[in-house]
Amino acid sequence: RVSGCRGRVQGAGPAVVPSGTAPGALVRSWVVDEYSVSSVTFTPDGRFIVSSDPGKSVKVWEAATGQLRRTLEGHTDWVVSVAVSQDGSSIVSGGYDKTVKVWEASTGRLLHSLEGHASPVTSVAVSRDGRIIVSGSDDTSVRVWEATTGRLLRTLEGHSNRLFSVALSPDGSTIASGGMIDGPVRVWDTKTGRHLRSLEGHTLPVQAIAASPDGRTFITGSWDASVKIWDAATGALLRTLEGHSGFINAVAMSPDGRYVVSGSDDALKVWEAGTGRLVRTLEASEVFSVSISPDGRGLAIGGCKRNSSGSGPCAEGVIKIFAMP
Repeated sequence: RVSGCRGRVQGAGPAVVPSGTAPGALVRSWVVDEYSVSSVTFTPDGRFIVSSDPGKSVKVWEAATGQLRRTLEGHTDWVVSVAVSQDGSSIVSGGYDKTVKVWEASTGRLLHSLEGHASPVTSVAVSRDGRIIVSGSDDTSVRVWEATTGRLLRTLEGHSNRLFSVALSPDGSTIASGGMIDGPVRVWDTKTGRHLRSLEGHTLPVQAIAASPDGRTFITGSWDASVKIWDAATGALLRTLEGHSGFINAVAMSPDGRYVVSGSDDALKVWEAGTGRLVRTLEASEVFSVSISPDGRGLAIGGCKRNSSGSGPCAEGVIKIFAMP
């Protein structure tokens, strides 16, 4: 089911971050009806933000205005994770109904519902060429799917506890997966399913994983309040970024590879990737997801606002856009 504008989720539009905006400035924010926003991602043209929330739907927002453009309905439980193909033609979502769904971005039409996980789907990723979808689940498995048909290609097994995050290298050749403490982050060969190497160093669950745009590094964020940058080819730890005091829920790297962004229960931070230097701490808390616009100028976060006392459960979901350094 699709509601909202039926125009294409592509094309030119107003600037997400107006010229002259100060680095780190809050550009805009808007409240989402549900009590939290679990995942956000920019479309490849930077014009839209796709989000997921507990309301069983996927939402498409105009990044320059915060206007809701489309709602994709079809999940029967909380939608946890969203991804968009590099050509902008499809949206992928995964959630507590144990399914991965593939949507046509231009119309919002449901193309495939991928079934096979025995527990909630916690993370999804799409290869740059749009041919492969990867999903991670509370059932401890990573699954690799053919995007055009929805066919299951292989199941990767080796974790012994629930997964929180999966990431694909830009060329789609390797997958990184991590979650509850059952050992290190694992790196897999996408075509064969073979376990290639392990990224060892975090002392608590790994909530977030991202691949660098050039494919040379993986970035991980953990409940141990650290962000780590790893050599993707060897598994060597390159540097550790420390400064958060809460769980790291989200990480991303800017398109030019200069900056790493990390979001946690307590703060949103921007780091210099090459040195590990903290560049800026932004005014945001309860950050569950981060995404950097394709031009590198905008930083979107999904999270929540708590009640006036600042404690207790989330009161409402929020999406914010900041100007990158």
